[in-house]
Amino acid sequence: NIGNLSQLVVLHLHHNNLRTIPDNIGNLSQLEYLSLYGNPLIDLPVSLRRLKNLEVFTCDVIDGILEQDVRIWSNKTKIRKLFDKVFKRKGGGLRYFAKNCGLSKFPSEVFDESRRNVEVIYLQGNNISEIPENISCLRHLKELWLSYNNLRTIPDNIGNLSQLEDLTLDGNPLIDLPVSLRRLKNLEYFTCDVIDGILEQDVRISDNKTEIRKLFDKVFKKKVNTNKQINKQIQVNNKQKLST
Repeated sequence: NIGNLSQLVVLHLHHNNLRTIPDNIGNLSQLEYLSLYGNPLIDLPVSLRRLKNLEVFTCDVIDGILEQDVRIWSNKTKIRKLFDKVFKRKGGGLRYFAKNCGLSKFPSEVFDESRRNVEVIYLQGNNISEIPENISCLRHLKELWLSYNNLRTIPDNIGNLSQLEDLTLDGNPLIDLPVSLRRLKNLEYFTCDVIDGILEQDVRISDNKTEIRKLFDKVFKKKVNTNKQINKQIQVNNKQKLST
């Protein structure tokens, strides 16, 4: 019932053990000061956008929500721009959270009929070694967070996720990337570590479709050329065998 405190102006909640904030905090129309730093938050409610008088806001990094600590003082405009950016990306669709849960397999319940419209999946910090082929059926998926698992490959049909905007693969022992990534025209956030013969350095690209497009063009052009050379050499070797 925090939303009933209609005259509340200042709310100090820093250094507690909060993981979520109730959606009805957006009813606090007089709130000017909200301090949330020092809490293990996993999410923020979209209703924060309704706090038109908020001019001080503090919060620490939240995976998939805030990329860095936030300390905004006496600046309504800056807070408004932050919330517009965060919640435009976050959206209001169905989300699935299973971070640091010790999972060894991709959760099958994601594919239940009730979750087919899922837009965000957080699976960081598990021990998942394989992404199922039917990942492509999640046609509304916008964010797929897979950092720090045990993935070695990514299925080619990930390229069918036409709505995907965020894809994190860093912290996985990947040995390859599928060429189909080039079909992800809406991708604007991409992370991945070095992959021998594929990526020469760690990649951390945020809010930049153009940079991701250039990266994929470079990586997969090189990969296609390498495959052509290999196929050509195989043909030469086969001809030599036939001639002998």
